Amino acid sequence: MSATATAAGIQYRVLEPEEWPLLTAFVEANIQDGVKMLPPPELTTAVVAVDTESGEIAGCYLLSTFLRGDNVLIGERWRGCGLVSFGEMVRVGHAELTDAFGEGCGYSYFAFSPDTDERQRRMEELGFKRMPWRVYLKEV
Repeated sequence: MSATATAAGIQYRVLEPEEWPLLTAFVEANIQDGVKMLPPPELTTAVVAVDTESGEIAGCYLLSTFLRGDNVLIGERWRGCGLVSFGEMVRVGHAELTDAFGEGCGYSYFAFSPDTDERQRRMEELGFKRMPWRVYLKEV
């Protein structure tokens, strides 16, 4: 059983998978900052705020299993000699995700990196877009 709450005419609950088209329509109508981030329902729990009078979704909070590209590690012996390519590892990883999920599936992945001009330039060369967000962490 999923947790629910109701306050001031708004019910807060987990959206069932068969209700996902309602969420898709809500997200498309309320895109903020020009960014559409709606992962597939198989990887996401959507907590919605539903107006109890109209039944319309008034808000949503997505708890997603997401893919993230972590730091690349290069063995000490190969560091700085130009033989091991960070870019090639990223391209092969991207190709693997494309094969798994399908080109244009709408799913995205994140890469966390040091906040330096050099790293930003490199990430953008590899097709990543810097996002205007801060990252917060909360343990369960």
